Amino acid sequence: MLKDVRRSLVVCLMIIIPAVVSGNPAASTTLDPRFRGDDDMKGDEATITSDHMELINHGEKTIFDGHVVLQRPPYELKAKRMTRAQGTGHVDVEGQIVATWVSPEGGQVRVQGDRGRYDPNTEKAELWTNPSRKVKVDWKDEQGSARFYSARAEFEGATRKVRLVNHVTGHVVPAPR
Repeated sequence: MLKDVRRSLVVCLMIIIPAVVSGNPAASTTLDPRFRGDDDMKGDEATITSDHMELINHGEKTIFDGHVVLQRPPYELKAKRMTRAQGTGHVDVEGQIVATWVSPEGGQVRVQGDRGRYDPNTEKAELWTNPSRKVKVDWKDEQGSARFYSARAEFEGATRKVRLVNHVTGHVVPAPR
């Protein structure tokens, strides 16, 4: 069960966060081709909406601000602000981040935090919160449900490794047999 949680978290954050690319926020955009081979990926388009979008220096930096929603079924990412640097590919996300992944079988993983960063060069993503809060991970499927809290979450795409760091607490409830 915990192995499924780790896989779902990686899929949720490593696929959603890198999907941010420069361009029209209401238009479909092409994702990083390294993710097209993932079994969980169906199609390679995403839709980004926000209250405002700013292209700086001909797209060298793209900022989506206000009610940002990135949709790429079965993934969705919501935040107050999302910034992508074209040169490095780094994506920074901030403000009431909620990332959701719904499996074809109906299972769901939902991750919440205040700030996040994705580095496509290392295929690593991090999610953290303000000092008085915790990253929250909710997971539910036919095997049961779980909720975990930690100060920071780290995800490595290449190894599919997930780490919840600093003061981790959790509760797992197996489904009735």
